[in-house]
Amino acid sequence: MGEWQPIETAPRDMTEVIGMNERGHIYRTWFFAPSSITRSWLRVPGNKPWRPTHWQPLPEPPTNQPQAAGGGE
Repeated sequence: MGEWQPIETAPRDMTEVIGMNERGHIYRTWFFAPSSITRSWLRVPGNKPWRPTHWQPLPEPPTNQPQAAGGGE
């Protein structure tokens, strides 16, 4: 994982990122702004509004296939 960055530097184009709030709670999150009036950070689970203070990008998914259990040669 990367370094935590201030939430003011996070993407605001609905890109999902990892967010953390002042209590240390961590969720997958994105900035939702369907209008100039309605703007909020939403989190998973439940698409609930919250106030993250820091963020970092989601990690890249693994590229290798997992080995079968007991998969020796």
